[in-house]
Amino acid sequence: ELAPIPKASSLVILIDNRERSRNATPREMRIELTRHLTSGSLQSVWPRFLPAGDVDEEQLIYGDFAFMLRDGSNDMFRLPVSIERKRVPDIVQRSASADHWRQLQCMRDCCEHAIMLIEGDTRTTSQFSAGDSEEGSNPDHHGIEDEPGLY
Repeated sequence: ELAPIPKASSLVILIDNRERSRNATPREMRIELTRHLTSGSLQSVWPRFLPAGDVDEEQLIYGDFAFMLRDGSNDMFRLPVSIERKRVPDIVQRSASADHWRQLQCMRDCCEHAIMLIEGDTRTTSQFSAGDSEEGSNPDHHGIEDEPGLY
């Protein structure tokens, strides 16, 4: 059972400070998320009872993004949502060792809503190969070979 949302709460989006993408560091992502939270179309749909959020960086134990509520006395309450980002080539290449399953299981064990955000065109999945896997060499074969296998 979730605790009630504290009054005068504000949302805090946490980005894992180890998170990277091709052209963005956590700082650039933080700046861009902050811009979206304080202006533009997101602001027009943001709940009026919830002050616009803050975006911070810290090392997260699981997931690339976490969400907290900060109450009026500056206490923080973690929301039961975590997001892990994976690019298509990365998830396919690391699938032979089942890294993606272990990450999801850890997130699921620690968080009620574990989300894996797959970035890129999933139709390109078959263009990549799963790590050092050889067909039939692993009885618990988790290698992703095509788009249906990704899902």
